Amino acid sequence: ALGAGKVYELTVAAGVKDLAGNAIDAAATSSKLTFTVDSAAPTISTRAPAASSTVGNSTSIQLTFSEDMDARSLDADSVSLSFGGNKQLAAVWYDASSRIAYLQPAIALSDGVQTVSLDGARVSDVAGNKIADSYTFTVSSAGPSVLGTPTPCGAIVDVDDFSTQVMTVTFDRGVKKSGGGGLDGTALN
Repeated sequence: ALGAGKVYELTVAAGVKDLAGNAIDAAATSSKLTFTVDSAAPTISTRAPAASSTVGNSTSIQLTFSEDMDARSLDADSVSLSFGGNKQLAAVWYDASSRIAYLQPAIALSDGVQTVSLDGARVSDVAGNKIADSYTFTVSSAGPSVLGTPTPCGAIVDVDDFSTQVMTVTFDRGVKKSGGGGLDGTALN
């Protein structure tokens, strides 16, 4: 058996001919192949939405893998989304250039805990190493909430210092301005 992580060189011997009878040039570098045995299982380096996060009901799922995956192993049967134990209808595709698998639900997601699962018997990297994984996130169609009072001033702000105060507002989830973009002074009234 070949050892994991070891580098091997395969040389095609003299005497090998193509179908037209042309002999291989055994001295040519093209007759030598170098390879390393990959026995490490792939991992998910990034999940969107993140595990245990709260998102809106129109979200799609993106899984970024640590290495090139076998695109044939990533489909709606091997990468699934479920709610309350019921599999949700979704399209699944893989972008090899970015190593990202996409899962797009067919309809808006229901409020509550959603589970993303990878079938460990089917999902594999290009070397055939399998990965099994699952994680949850929560869907809420309610708007975000402010957690606590703004800091550093609390509930009372001195009007004379207001123009120089930096206030930190913490929300219960990621937020953006209506129409997109990051939050700034124009987003707060």
